[in-house]
Parts: sequence; structure tokens; C-alpha cells
Amino acid sequence: MKQPEASISSNKFSVWEADHECWKCLKTTKVYAISINDQLLKNISSLSDEAVQALTPISKTFFRDKSGMAESTYYMNHCEHCGTKQGDWFLHMEPDGVFWGEHERRLSSSHQIPIDAEISF
Repeated sequence: MKQPEASISSNKFSVWEADHECWKCLKTTKVYAISINDQLLKNISSLSDEAVQALTPISKTFFRDKSGMAESTYYMNHCEHCGTKQGDWFLHMEPDGVFWGEHERRLSSSHQIPIDAEISF
């Protein structure tokens, strides 16, 4: 199993929500990203139990799954309509990705979650 490259402990993180078109069914779906100190994180391999419990009521479509493209398992978005994986590369790294670029994000809301969280990516 690939070891995480970094680990962060924080007493607060934010969950960003945005609309994204699913690449498979072409329907608009909600996607989520975690940020600490306004820095969006991607390819999150593990979360503390407290973080998972805080995220579950916000999104049932953001969960740990295997990415064939990234050859790793991490917390990723899934289409709320067809269940297809929405990989972090396409959401965070592509110029037209909804979480690409600090000033161009098309975010609809954020949720501040004040808990102690351990996040590895």
C-alpha cells in the first residue's frame, strides 16, 4: 500500500460544494472539496473518524474509493445520479475543473467544520 505523502492535523476544516457535469451521464451533480486555511486538498487517502462523521451528513457521494487512473485509493466524489467516480485530477488539476485556480472557482457554498481532524494525502 502506498504511504501518504503528507499528514495534516487541524482543529477546523471547510468543505466546499460546487456543481459539476458528470462525464458519464452528463447530469449536473454536486462535488465536494476539503480545505484547510483556504487551501484545497486533493487525493486524500485517509481521514480521522471524526472527520468522516462530520462529512457524512454533508455528502454521501464523497467517499474512499479506488482510482485506476491514479493507481491509489482516496476520498473522491461520485455522481449523485449514476454513481460514477469523479476523479480529483479532473476536478482540481484540469484548467476547466471546478476546483481549478484560486480566483476562478465556481463554488456554491461552504461548510465550516470545527473539529479535530487528521487528514493524509
